[in-house]
Amino acid sequence: MVVLNYVWQVTLITIQIIFGLLFPIIFCCIILNILSKEQNQRLFYIGGWKALLLTAWIGTPIHEFSHYLLAVITNHKVVDLKLFKPDKKTGSMGYVHHSYKVDNFYQAVVGNTFIAIAPFFGGAAAIYLISTLIFPEFSLFDSDVPRISYLTIDNALKWESYLLFGKTAINFFNYLVDLIFSPKMLGDWKLYVFLFLLLGIANHLSPSASDFKNFWSPLAVLVSTIFFLNLIIYPLVKNSEEIITTASKYIFFFLPILYLSIFISGLGLIITYAISGLIWVFRR
Repeated sequence: MVVLNYVWQVTLITIQIIFGLLFPIIFCCIILNILSKEQNQRLFYIGGWKALLLTAWIGTPIHEFSHYLLAVITNHKVVDLKLFKPDKKTGSMGYVHHSYKVDNFYQAVVGNTFIAIAPFFGGAAAIYLISTLIFPEFSLFDSDVPRISYLTIDNALKWESYLLFGKTAINFFNYLVDLIFSPKMLGDWKLYVFLFLLLGIANHLSPSASDFKNFWSPLAVLVSTIFFLNLIIYPLVKNSEEIITTASKYIFFFLPILYLSIFISGLGLIITYAISGLIWVFRR
């Protein structure tokens, strides 16, 4: 009975760690994937294959370079790299071919997991740099910016935490609407350059279908590893909650940037819907 209770406590902590650290990132991934696919369909309807290149030339090199950088960091062998090479037959805009030792945990599990999600962090870094260069006065981290609620090991399994998470996300989007559509911003030509560049990055921020092929198996191994580490560490670490809370704050540094990406991508989708709607009317 004592052993079963111990295993249950470790399982509960593992679930809390996974939900607390990964849920917001997975949430952003799903939303960005949906927006990107729908927007690409609208763009293709508007102008065919060439219309897809409108944003791809910006976002694809950043997407692929992010894969490349993590491949190098995790000691993968990069076989071929094309930052931007559109292929109409396959629909590919670029690629990184890399190999690794399947019996090497760091390369096969840690490497493949983080290589797959690298565009999230590479794109977020690019958005932060562009925002700083074009609008140095525009910051997502000022004191007047609504705070985004994040999950911790204590509240990750509480339904109220997700309601608060959603509520703070809505407040953040409302803040972006008021800021970007203010008369001062709308009268500044830099805003439109800013939105165009960010749209290109946001549309290629989330991992592609091919990225996920090398993601799920390593992720399962990584989760199992977290569980077994918890089995060992649980009786030794008194403040495991503080460790996870501290780690989550660093991870959620990216959340405002990812939310901005969702906002820009959603705005782009509305515009493409409007244009494709007009085209549909005139084609009738």
